[in-house]
Amino acid sequence: MKVITSHMGNDFDSLASMAAAQKLYPGAVMSLSGSASRTVREFLKKHGNRWEVLTPRKIRFDEVTMLIVVDARSRSRIGPFASLLGRKDIPVHVYDHHPPSADDIDGEYVVIEPLGATTTLMVEILLQKGIPISSYEATLFATGIYEDTGGLTFSGTTGRDFAAIAKLKELGADLTN
Repeated sequence: MKVITSHMGNDFDSLASMAAAQKLYPGAVMSLSGSASRTVREFLKKHGNRWEVLTPRKIRFDEVTMLIVVDARSRSRIGPFASLLGRKDIPVHVYDHHPPSADDIDGEYVVIEPLGATTTLMVEILLQKGIPISSYEATLFATGIYEDTGGLTFSGTTGRDFAAIAKLKELGADLTN
């Protein structure tokens, strides 16, 4: 089983990045690495029929065949999933926007870009590959970018973050929520 996870204390950038990664890795399951923020928990209660996100307890670690890590690049941030790192039989793919740290994950495939949000990177990849984005996905993705960029006001926000938001708006993102 392919598993997509992110950092402990999931925020909307990590949730949106996981949802985007699921489009890149069909059949992969999304799993929190620990607890999620209150707003993400409320969102999942309300929209659980659109995105199924498992807890680590529901993952059979002995059945994991690939680990996809988004919005995190440090071993210490992915909770129980760190136990899968270093196993030769489990390829690890990493997508992130954070600066390097002493405990960076050594993945088989690593894409790290200095952006305001990992969701921006994921949206760019989906668009480049021609993978459709629905209006409700566009709304989640825009929410992820807005949250991690402080509504596009944080100093780490880039023109690519603005461009992603503009494209997501064209695709039907509802920015009023």
